[in-house]
Amino acid sequence: MYTFNEFRARIPIQEIARSFGYWVNPAGGEKFLSLFLGNPKHPEDEIVIFNPKDPAKSTYFSRMAPATDKGNLINFVQNRLDRFGSTTKGGFAGVNEVLSRYLSADNTPINVPSYQPQNKGNDNHPVTFDIKAWAPKTLNDSNNEFLTVRRKLSPKTIDDFRSRCHIYVTGKHNTIAFPFRKPGQMEITNLEMRNYFPENDVNYKSFCKGGDKSSSCWIANFVPYNQVTDLYLFESAIDAMSFYELQGFSKQTTSAFISVGGHVTQGQIEKLIKVFPNTKWHCCFDKDLSGYSFDISVACWLKGKNNKSYKAPEVPGSEKKVLHIHHEDGKHETIHEDHVSLDTIKEYMERNNLDDIEIIKPDRGKDWNESLVLYKRFDMNLSPTDKITQAVEDIISRLDLRGYHGLSEQIQTKRNEIIKSLYQRLPYPFNGIIAQSNMHEMSVFGTLKMIGKEIFLEIENVDILDKCTQQTVSGTHIVNFLRKENIDIFKNLSSNDLKGLLEKKNLIVSGPVERKFQCTASPNGWKLTLSALKKRS
Repeated sequence: MYTFNEFRARIPIQEIARSFGYWVNPAGGEKFLSLFLGNPKHPEDEIVIFNPKDPAKSTYFSRMAPATDKGNLINFVQNRLDRFGSTTKGGFAGVNEVLSRYLSADNTPINVPSYQPQNKGNDNHPVTFDIKAWAPKTLNDSNNEFLTVRRKLSPKTIDDFRSRCHIYVTGKHNTIAFPFRKPGQMEITNLEMRNYFPENDVNYKSFCKGGDKSSSCWIANFVPYNQVTDLYLFESAIDAMSFYELQGFSKQTTSAFISVGGHVTQGQIEKLIKVFPNTKWHCCFDKDLSGYSFDISVACWLKGKNNKSYKAPEVPGSEKKVLHIHHEDGKHETIHEDHVSLDTIKEYMERNNLDDIEIIKPDRGKDWNESLVLYKRFDMNLSPTDKITQAVEDIISRLDLRGYHGLSEQIQTKRNEIIKSLYQRLPYPFNGIIAQSNMHEMSVFGTLKMIGKEIFLEIENVDILDKCTQQTVSGTHIVNFLRKENIDIFKNLSSNDLKGLLEKKNLIVSGPVERKFQCTASPNGWKLTLSALKKRS
């Protein structure tokens, strides 16, 4: 256990900053060090470090954040604590956790082949990244324990990404390495590395020194770039793979999955826009204040706006946080963490014409891997979409069996959208013709809902069309009356039964007690009445 003074003596501020994605500004001067985060032309942040060669005496201040963002190494980490993904504590305890993990990770032998570039790097010239020094190897069943045991990813999910060379391992400890590239280029420019060391309970999380992170990202695509229809953005590659599994994707998808490496930058988004100019964007960042800040940043950059959003303490030293949003026109908005939700962020997006993206948050847990782990821990290791997928197959079969072929074909066509909607516990709208005779046509409008392990078609309105006059009247009373009699038209009746109702104006429902219904038609709509009961022997 180190004291804060020992941390300051051992860890230069610029080293932590570089690991976080900051880059040295060559024009920063000789007596101090200037580092920027993101695109040099439009940096998200710029810090100035004094006494950079003497870590114990180093201090910094931010040129772009609030005036309170200044001080020593401890202050630097404390002001960015929420962005160190695996932190479990707040305040000074969180700072201690981050710095202890940083030193522990550095001291843990990863067995990367020794490589000393001629330019060892100095304050103005970072070490050059060389992929050969990391010697990435193919992932196989003998070295993927971190993903299967620790992260609970299924062998199928791992194999889908491995087969496209989206995952490697490095070092004797089989550290998982996700290759970062500049969008549109093949050269690997960095590695997003993940591992767990049980002997000292360290969740290893790092990038390569000298590698590019401000404009590179992990891109997992299963079709050529020009065939990609959707982009899903995540804070980590493991979150992306977890989402892929949770949502029931397969290698036939035309979607691409992006990891920004913990913190999204304008440089990453600008390059992705050039490579994927006509795709639909989905932000799947963590369900916390930082994640919502990333949602807003991406939406702004897609619109060509330079609005800036960040999280800061409500007051100096406060545990409570506030989301700050600075507009190009000088307008400043704040949203307190107690009021931040998917609805409030969507409302902000719509109000500022930034609703071109879809925001998706995990139903359980803070991030997508946490959601996957929780699900498998409490739901017998089954993929959560397995139940929904099976329920969709069951409803398609039931509708076909009872002659509702139009609805079954519609559900089959929209299958992936329906699974995605029901997984998020959102109803999915449907409509279609369920019966027709020579003179009339019956159509329904409603929603699909998942209750337990079964999908129900909840009818909201029924229209009956007179084919001769092309006039439509309501038939909703028919469904409501049958519902009161505990008769579900999709479970207890067939399309032919409803066809008979349209033709003969009566309906017979079999059961222990046979029930006969009479229908009356008028310009105000069709209505049903119970005309006879007959107990079957």
